[in-house]
Amino acid sequence: MNNTPLSLPEIEGYIEKALKDWGIPGGALLLWKDGKVLSCRGFGVRELGMPEPVDGNTIFNIASSTKAFTAACLGLLVDEGKLDWDDPVVKFLPGFKLYDPWITREVTLRDLLSHHLGLKRYNRVSLRNEPFNIDEFLLHFPYMEPSVAFRTRFSYGNEQYVLASKVIEVVSGKPYDAFLQDRLFTPLGMISTFPTLSHLQAAGEANISRGHCNLDGGFVPAGVRLLDPVQALPLGDIGKNAAGCIWSNMQDLALWLELFLGKGTFRGKTLLSPQVMEELCAPQVSIAPGDEDLTTIFDAVNVDVHMMAYAFGWYVMDYRGRKLVVHGGNYLNGNNVIGFLPGENLGFVIFVNTYHVIAHILLSFYLLDACFGEEIDYSARGLEAARIWQAGATQAVNGFLSTRTPGTHPSLSLEQYAGVYTSPLLGELRIMLEAGELLSSYGNTHHFDACLQHWQDDTFVVHYKNNLTDPEFLVFEPGLKEKATALTWLDSSFSEIGRMECLP
Repeated sequence: MNNTPLSLPEIEGYIEKALKDWGIPGGALLLWKDGKVLSCRGFGVRELGMPEPVDGNTIFNIASSTKAFTAACLGLLVDEGKLDWDDPVVKFLPGFKLYDPWITREVTLRDLLSHHLGLKRYNRVSLRNEPFNIDEFLLHFPYMEPSVAFRTRFSYGNEQYVLASKVIEVVSGKPYDAFLQDRLFTPLGMISTFPTLSHLQAAGEANISRGHCNLDGGFVPAGVRLLDPVQALPLGDIGKNAAGCIWSNMQDLALWLELFLGKGTFRGKTLLSPQVMEELCAPQVSIAPGDEDLTTIFDAVNVDVHMMAYAFGWYVMDYRGRKLVVHGGNYLNGNNVIGFLPGENLGFVIFVNTYHVIAHILLSFYLLDACFGEEIDYSARGLEAARIWQAGATQAVNGFLSTRTPGTHPSLSLEQYAGVYTSPLLGELRIMLEAGELLSSYGNTHHFDACLQHWQDDTFVVHYKNNLTDPEFLVFEPGLKEKATALTWLDSSFSEIGRMECLP
């Protein structure tokens, strides 16, 4: 590198072109260096087909970048002496239970924040009801199965941060959203940051970015439909879910970065102690190859990262010999990356208002290189990788479709599959027969509303009406009284989600 940064017009021009190349309607950039905001601007429009532009004040859902805020809330309580990182969770939540009694007793706050429980991801359980009810969600923990052994490997999961927020509520005596507002947003002057979508809507804010995604992929997984045309999505509301509920804009996130680059001191006032700040950003759990999807992207575009770990609400990695502290957010409302290089006093935020893309990650590394005098076209590399992934997925789907056994029929009448199916983990799945068609609904939202199509024998494809969730499968079990008595719910790769019994 020649260490001479690219000019801001060059950087901003590259980002603008990359968003167009990826078919992303809008995005935003924040670049903060040595106490100054160098760039805070938007690109494109808030919603496809509408004229309103994205600017530095446009509010986005920061999704999983919320986790760093949740961890900082616990840090505030550590500084007050009300808890310790290594306190067991049952000290504060004596009724809490996991699948294993020993692990229930042993699991600590440090385990939660560093994704060390080993649980599978159960996002559908947390997303099935609106508004999100944390106490109801906690009842499902004893039935959540592990994907890896406790404290052996990094295993990312939103559930652990939901649990952490309940500890915050119990210890502080305040609801999680109120604690965020009173202890972080207000002291930092984050006047355009909101703990939930409902708070944002109640404030009457209009400058909000909508999410977008391709909705016409059929059996091709949404995660690889990266190059197809997109459509606007309704605003996704996950309620008071501490894994991803915060909404903010570039102006406010500059203040958030200022706190971290100031090592807990914000404009002359210490908000978090240096000891807590160091713990928040210290590697806690090493991330081995295959434990994190990011490594696939890094390998595909040849990003110069050799070590990656998880801290508390942040990833920590080396990048060209520098420590990079960073986290992304991915949800229906769009994707983002928030990060900083503490040794360089440099911070950045990139938003894109399209779900299931990787452009925000690629642009982050382009930006870092550009700040140190090197220009690498990660966007072009990513586009080529995306073409390969999408072509491979399409070929795999065609092969999968050819495995369907032709000419089979259900063993029951459609009416005999209807009913309410339930399990302690998943809750209730309702199967209805309407106008000669089987329909399903899950939870009290419309997100999981679906039409069922016969696949083969007693297996039906679940085609979600939102066209966003990948098709899944229900394998019914006929009973002795000519009625289905149970089903096994499978995801798009035929991996089991759970077995459910039909209520009498």
